[in-house]
Amino acid sequence: MLFTIGAATFISCNQNRQEQGKAGYEQKVFENARKVGDRGTCITALHRIAVLDSSASWVNDSLAYYYYFYTQNPKAADYYVNISLKQKPEDIGMNELKAKVDIQQQRDSAGIARFEKLWSRTKDYTYLYNIAATHILTGRVVKADSMVVSLLKLNPIPSGNVRIEVAEANIQQQIPVEAAFTYLKSYLVLMNGERALAMKMIDRCLELKPDFMLAQDMKMNMNRQTNPSSY
Repeated sequence: MLFTIGAATFISCNQNRQEQGKAGYEQKVFENARKVGDRGTCITALHRIAVLDSSASWVNDSLAYYYYFYTQNPKAADYYVNISLKQKPEDIGMNELKAKVDIQQQRDSAGIARFEKLWSRTKDYTYLYNIAATHILTGRVVKADSMVVSLLKLNPIPSGNVRIEVAEANIQQQIPVEAAFTYLKSYLVLMNGERALAMKMIDRCLELKPDFMLAQDMKMNMNRQTNPSSY
């Protein structure tokens, strides 16, 4: 009996070492794939690590991020971000991702509420920007305009950056607070048909941040609408 228990323990320990070794191998696969931008292999390797090493909690964070940002699969991102939040409910990054996924899944009120809590905790203007942008996207333009105008009236306008995702390019840009909120205001102004004022605001955005991709795209689209022959 003692021999049987000891043998079983030995086999179990040996299996654990083998699984940890395999997990380490898969982590190297993940790192190499990440360096070259092979996101499909990254996701596959992450799934294998999760099976081989249940203690690797970072894997759930990474799967949530990859599914949201690179595959635009909000259901899968939601699944893994919920696992992460059960383990660390106060994590800022995962709460931010959860808010974004909620909004993608048309749970706007839940997403905005989470962004509001993050704003209260961090005073990061990224979260105010996301709240205002969500109000615009969901038709609450009066509320959005009130937020944007209030911020742009501050003297001085807060320093720092807003983190803005450009999904089409799979990148995130750091945009000065003034440029980010001026961009939102230009969008609201354009919705009211004030093209000249909107263009003036976009030019201000690009003066503050010449590589601001959303502002560049908006200016290009406005120019095309003015000059249809440019298509």
